[in-house]
This record gives sequence, structure tokens and C-alpha cells, in this order.
Amino acid sequence: MKELPWTRVKRLQRSDVVAPLQSQRHCPLCHSSVEDELFSLYDFQFFTDQQGCNRADHRVVCCQQCGLIYTNPCYTPAGFQLLFDKAGCSYGHTAGRIGEQVAWLNGQFPIAQSLLDVGCGNGDLLKALPQTLARHGIDIDEQTLNRVAQDAPGIDFSVCDFNGLKGLPQVDVITMFHVLEHLPDPDDFLAQLRSLSKPSVALVVEVPVVDRAAELQDRDVVGFFTVQHLTHFSKNTLERMLAKNGWRVVHAEAMAGYNGWRVVAEQGPVQTDVGNDASGLIAARSYLEVWKQNVELVKRRIATLNGAPRIMIWGAGQHTEYLTLLTALFELNASFVVVDSDPMKQGYEYHSLPVLSPDQVPEHEWRTGSFPIVISTYGGQQSLLEILKEKGVAAARIITLYDRTSRY
Repeated sequence: MKELPWTRVKRLQRSDVVAPLQSQRHCPLCHSSVEDELFSLYDFQFFTDQQGCNRADHRVVCCQQCGLIYTNPCYTPAGFQLLFDKAGCSYGHTAGRIGEQVAWLNGQFPIAQSLLDVGCGNGDLLKALPQTLARHGIDIDEQTLNRVAQDAPGIDFSVCDFNGLKGLPQVDVITMFHVLEHLPDPDDFLAQLRSLSKPSVALVVEVPVVDRAAELQDRDVVGFFTVQHLTHFSKNTLERMLAKNGWRVVHAEAMAGYNGWRVVAEQGPVQTDVGNDASGLIAARSYLEVWKQNVELVKRRIATLNGAPRIMIWGAGQHTEYLTLLTALFELNASFVVVDSDPMKQGYEYHSLPVLSPDQVPEHEWRTGSFPIVISTYGGQQSLLEILKEKGVAAARIITLYDRTSRY
């Protein structure tokens, strides 16, 4: 490529699609329909351009009856498939924590002989566990499981529809690391798990909780109420949802360095009265006040770009869409280039801007170009900063949006 394709932003008009992307739902815990809105982002574009049909409204509400915080409307199955089709590396996962998870599982369940990982993804956790353990994994992504199974013959992988389990292997331990918050009906899924598992099973659930988000006060503009999560638990509402479906929490702990909360539950009596607790709502409001302050700090850094005729953005994922909706980044009188390392986004367009791979940028543009480069990521800011320095980019050209970051 001789010249970079500097382009003006053009946001496609939102269009209707045959299948609805979202639908209204009742509270996943108590099934009430009485709710208060806490947070919303309207007309959110999910990754690269798709003729304007990959846009949805992100609205977070709190149930007045039980206090659960959840996303409403919720994605339909067709909507989820369409909206997250190009998520790729933008989809949150805990791959970097597998070493900790394996060590913890080995210490917590030293005599376990079998384990089922729900939402196993590419099977990295199961592959890292001792081979003496009978290992099973279920996930909705058939294509990924078929590929993974060829590389891990000692592990039993099965395709599963989280909306209707047909059966489960009878194991000693079931793990759900950052799965429950993504399910459209976590209440029903927990009930299915109990009815299909053996009485002595131990259930491990880890989710992000708003209590921890309020405590940690990280600076990410994407923040706790991400578009990827359908239920936004607190410590209390997680325990109450488990209890409602016959799971008694016997151990709970916070995850170091991020907002994860891990519990171990065993089968117990079904608690039909879910009650009402305001602690999650209080934590959410406290968190949102700090989040708004952090958005203002990011806005100020974006404002320093005013007057630059050309701007490169490294990142075509979810974080950049938050910048689009929350800041004046694309309102600046400038032409843009977007770079992303994720093959799922390369070769497509984001708000009419071609998404390039880093290799498509000529070396001299890194070393001697005059345009500023905005790092549009939170968790990956430090690694991208180091990459840009290795490419010879002058520090004065690199725009970081956060003074400190943390890896989830």
C-alpha cells in the first residue's frame, strides 16, 4: 500500500431486518415487569458495517420488585448471532486467567474425578486440567467445538443449546466461568443444571459483580454495563438466583485485580421467596457516578486532537463504538484510518472507514508520519503502547486514554 486510505466518517442509517434483533423480557429473577432505567446507549453499532442492520439499543434496568439489574430489551437468538458475528477478539473472556483457575480447581477439589465446563469455548481450561480427570465441555458453538475436538482427543465435547439442556454427564464438578451473565434466561438454566446433575455435584460460578466494580473504580469507558452481558449481578442477586433454583452457596471469594466474584454451590432447598435487596442498586449508582467522571476525562483527551487533519485509531472493536457515542471523536474535522489486529475485522469497514491490519501500514508511516495515533482499548492499552514504540512511533504522537489500566 503506497498511501493510507484516509477517509471521512460516514455513519450508515439504521435499517430494519427480517428477524428482530431484540425483544422485551421480564426480570430474570422474579419475573416482574416493573423496572427503572439505570443506563442506556441508543443505536449502538456492533463492530463492522453491515448496511446499518447491526445496530441495537443497549438499555440497563433495575427490577423494582427484587433489585436485579439486567438488560432489557434482550437479544433474540437471531439478533445475537448477527450482532456478535464480527466480535472476534472484542468478546470478553478470561483466557489469561486459566492458570489461576486450574490451580484453584486443583486445590479446591483435590479428589474430584470428573469435571464439566459449561461454555467451554475453545477448551483451553479443560486442556490445562490434569489428564487423569474425566473432562467434559459443552458450548453452543458447534463449529468451534468440532475444530477443538480434533486437537484434544481425551476430552468429551458436546454441542448444547443453553435454552434447553437435553442431558448432562454425571460429574463431580461443574464450572461456569463468565457464562451466566451472557445467558438470556440464567434462572431457568440454573434450574436445568440442578435437575440434570447428581446430588453430590459442586457448582462453580464466576461472574462480574457490580459491588466489586464500585470498589475498584476502573477507568474503562466500556465499563461494567457492557453490551455483551444480559444480567448484571451483585453478590446478593447471584446468591438469591442460585438459592431460588436449589443451589446453596458454601464458599465465595473476590477475584484479585478485577470485578469477578467466584462461588461454590451445592444442591440445597429451593428458596421460592427471592426477596428484595437494594445493595446492588446502591453499588450501581455509586459506580455510574465514577464512570461518568472517567468518561469526562476521556473526552478531554479526545479534545486535544482538535485541529489534527488526520488521525489513526488502533481498535475497531466495542471500545471505539463507546468513544463514538460518548465523545466527540468522530465529530472532529479530520480524516481517519482504523487499524486492528483482529482478522475478524480486517478488510471490512467501520463507519465507512476501512479496517487495516498493522502490516498494511507502511513502515515509514509508523516512524515518520505526523498524524496522532489513538489507542482505543482499555485492557490492551499497555501492550499496544509497547508495540507502537517498537515500530518507532514517537511518544508525542501516541494518544493514550487512561493513566492506568488493568487486565481482566
